[in-house]
Amino acid sequence: MRVIAQVTDFGKLAEATLRAPFKNFYAKANSLSFVAQGSGHVIENLSASDFAARLAALSSKEKIAFAHDALSYDPIAKQLDDPLGSLALAS
Repeated sequence: MRVIAQVTDFGKLAEATLRAPFKNFYAKANSLSFVAQGSGHVIENLSASDFAARLAALSSKEKIAFAHDALSYDPIAKQLDDPLGSLALAS
């Protein structure tokens, strides 16, 4: 999972990071990476102006991303499993 967060007080963010519920994390530049329940996660901490620019870039039709983590394909049964209904949203 990747989260983009607007941060208004980086001092409070630093304090909160030290109290994070996960034991191991990696921080580099404006990103914090960690593993929880067997999955990797990244939180990007952006200032208001950087957040607005990043959000505008994501809303462009040419840059839409399709999250497919929940889709699974069984090649033996030749069956696609879509428990979250992602395919229904795409049509």
